[in-house]
Amino acid sequence: MPYITHERRVMLNVIIDGLVDKIRKYEHPQNFISYAALRCVVNGTWSYISKVDMFLGRLHHKYPEVRNTVDGLVQRLREMHATNGDINYTLTRIVLESLKPESGWSYHSLSNAVALMNNVADILINAMDDDNLVDLYRLVSIPRDVATEIERRLLGPYEDTAILKNGDIGCFREPFAKQPNGIRTPQNVFDGGQPKSSMLNNVSAGHAACNEPVILKLHDVAEELESQLLEDLKRQRSELEAEYFRRCLLVYDEEKMNSWKSANDYDIKMKAYNEKIAQLEEGN
Repeated sequence: MPYITHERRVMLNVIIDGLVDKIRKYEHPQNFISYAALRCVVNGTWSYISKVDMFLGRLHHKYPEVRNTVDGLVQRLREMHATNGDINYTLTRIVLESLKPESGWSYHSLSNAVALMNNVADILINAMDDDNLVDLYRLVSIPRDVATEIERRLLGPYEDTAILKNGDIGCFREPFAKQPNGIRTPQNVFDGGQPKSSMLNNVSAGHAACNEPVILKLHDVAEELESQLLEDLKRQRSELEAEYFRRCLLVYDEEKMNSWKSANDYDIKMKAYNEKIAQLEEGN
C-alpha cells in the first residue's frame, strides 16, 4: 500500500517532486516513467536481476535528463531501507503526477496509467528465471499493487460516474444463481413479470437504479429481501456522497461542482435514497 507514514514521505517527496517536474516536460513520458519505476523496484531494494540490469544498462544513456534524479531517488530508497510500501508510494506519485492531463483525468488516461504499471510488472516477470522466484513475487507485487489501487480509487469511481450519467449496461446486471448473502434466487415473480432476483440486482447495480421503476416499486419486494435492499440503498447513498466529496477535493471549484451535481441529478438521487431508506426503516 502507498500510505506510508508522514516521516517517510518527507524523506522522499523532494526528490519525487523534482523527477515529476522533469518527466512532465516530455510529450510522451511513459518510457521515462517505466525506466524510473524499474530502477526504484529493482535497484531501490538492492535486488539483482541480471536481465533487468542489462536492460536498464541500455537505457541509461537514453535518459540522461532524468538519470541523475533517478540515481538520487534510488540512493535515498536504499538509505532508508525501503519497504514495499515506500516503493509503492514512490511509484504511485510518479505515475499519477506525471501522467495526469492538465484538463483532469479521463477514462483513457487512467487506463494508460494502469497499463503502464502492469507493463512494468510484465517486464519483471519476463526477466525472471527459476533461481529468483522469491524476488519475482516480492517485486512484481509492487507495480501490480499500484495498478490495482489506481483502479480502486480512481478508475472505478470514474466508471461509476459514467453509469450515473449514461446508464448501466444490461449484461452487467444479470441475476445470480445464488445471491451472495445465501438467499437463493426466488422463482416466483411479482406483478410486472420481472424476477425478484433481477429486481434486487438492479438495485445493487449502481446509482443509476435510482431513476428506474424498480425504486418506485420497492413495496412489491418480498419481505425477506427488504433488509438486503435497505443495506444496498445505504451503501449506494454512501458511495454517491463519497464520490461527491472526492470530486470536491480534486476540482476545488464550486461552480464546476454545482454543474456536476446538476448534470448527475445529485440532489434528486440523494432525496430519493433518503426517502426510501426512511420508508424501509419505518416498515421494519
